[in-house]
Amino acid sequence: MRKIFIILTLALTLALTLAFAQPGEAQVMRKGATVLDIGLGLNYAISPFLRIEHGITDKIGPGYLGLAGAVSLSFWRGFTAVSIGPELNYHFDFGTFPPRNLDLYLGVGLYYYNWFGNDVPYSPFYPGFHIGARYFFENNLGVTLILGGGLSAGVQLGLCFRL
Repeated sequence: MRKIFIILTLALTLALTLAFAQPGEAQVMRKGATVLDIGLGLNYAISPFLRIEHGITDKIGPGYLGLAGAVSLSFWRGFTAVSIGPELNYHFDFGTFPPRNLDLYLGVGLYYYNWFGNDVPYSPFYPGFHIGARYFFENNLGVTLILGGGLSAGVQLGLCFRL
């Protein structure tokens, strides 16, 4: 119940930030842009994560492609796990939607996953799919929200920095 309250509180905070913040300087993810995300995954375990993404294409259809590298640690019932892998994200840009300081994207990843101290056999590689949003309330500082079965399945919340 406490996790649900925390998630709802953070989602409401993000919604209010989106409603009242001033517009940013330019589209968040384009070719050559780099963004760093850092935060916590909130699922069955506490999972701090770090992701760095770089825009790799000119506009393709209604958006841009970004290539990311991501890593997460998970702590659950005395075990520690590491998850690491590449992600490919498609960032939407329909002209006036989304607003220039809002970055909406869909992504896929392939992750290597290892539980330390767990002898249960499992496949160490798994695919992940996610949807994400970044909102920059300053030119180089914003918040990130990622939903899906990616790096640390569930909800990821954190800060993002335009580098």
